[in-house]
Amino acid sequence: LTLRELGVVRAVHAHGADTVEVELTPTYTGCPAVEAMSADIARVLRDHGVREVTVRRVLAPAWSTDDITDEGRRKLREFGIAPPRVRPASGAVAVALGPTRARDPRAGGA
Repeated sequence: LTLRELGVVRAVHAHGADTVEVELTPTYTGCPAVEAMSADIARVLRDHGVREVTVRRVLAPAWSTDDITDEGRRKLREFGIAPPRVRPASGAVAVALGPTRARDPRAGGA
């Protein structure tokens, strides 16, 4: 699963032959993997001859599971991970609510 398939790479901008800027959106604010992802992106680009690499964090719009590509969903499924469902862009959404039992905390029940 690549970072692009995960949907965290928002854009890649080439500025000349040896300068690249990558826009990276973490899966959530404060994601501890951002530093590792940024370092991996910079390393791979430098290994391919890019001299100057900037990885810029972009927090808006926030990442969503809707950003995972179809290929990313396929790979997650093949690995045994159920990919999140894609939300409809608009319109009605079916909701099923089961019975909820509220217990009176004064009645001594758990």
